[in-house]
Amino acid sequence: MWHSWDPSQDAEEEADTGSAQQAAEAPVTIEKKPQDYRDIVITNIDAAGKIKIQEIGKGTAALTSLMNEFRKFNLDSKNSAAIKDPKAGDFVAAKFSADGEWYRARIRSNDRAAKVAEVVYIDYGNSEKQAWAKLRPLDPQFNTQRLKAQAVDAQLSFIQLPQTDMYLNDAINFIYELTEGKQLVGSFDYIDTKENMNYITIYDPKGKGAGDANASLNREIVLNGHAMVPRKLKPWEKSKVFEPVLKNLKEAETEAKGARKGVWEYGDIYGDDE
Repeated sequence: MWHSWDPSQDAEEEADTGSAQQAAEAPVTIEKKPQDYRDIVITNIDAAGKIKIQEIGKGTAALTSLMNEFRKFNLDSKNSAAIKDPKAGDFVAAKFSADGEWYRARIRSNDRAAKVAEVVYIDYGNSEKQAWAKLRPLDPQFNTQRLKAQAVDAQLSFIQLPQTDMYLNDAINFIYELTEGKQLVGSFDYIDTKENMNYITIYDPKGKGAGDANASLNREIVLNGHAMVPRKLKPWEKSKVFEPVLKNLKEAETEAKGARKGVWEYGDIYGDDE
């Protein structure tokens, strides 16, 4: 196995790996704090704390119109044939178990033996397992060419949710309490086009401290011990324009730590690492 080994190749591979890591950590300079504010709603938070949002506006208006047509279409007995051979990645119409309504969905995975698929509702971000009998082909008039999937990925800027299941569940429940059923404002701090991720700071325009740039829900989550300020910042988070934001969040973290809230209930989770 060693007869054609060339030690220079190993050196080149190590150099390539190092270059890739450096590229991933390359600084991102943001000269001016973005002023990109949009009306949003949070439509789903999964068990890992990943957030899906909808932007309120033309997209949601178009979705309301499409869903009205979609429901009428699926109530018509002529359109009741179940899908025959669904495949992962297929777009389908799925009957959501919680309300019995039909929604646009995409198959994430398939259990062919049980004839059950895991589907993701593309306009809301939630998922569940559905029997093939409750899935129908998505008629072309409702496809994503007419209206793109309305649920998009988002992550709360400058904060890190807990890794321990118990504290993560507490954090998710707290975020739901702050946001469920509310029209919110999202400051889009950074959009990672490679990862298709929107990093946002969220404000409740009708909540406590409305109008105060420091009174974000991100800060409220940290203040109650349900998130921490990351010890390792993303390249874009290191931009000087965000230093006041980070300072404000670290002050909230210190307050939560002193009050033994959330993840800090038994003391400093970082111990002597800081």
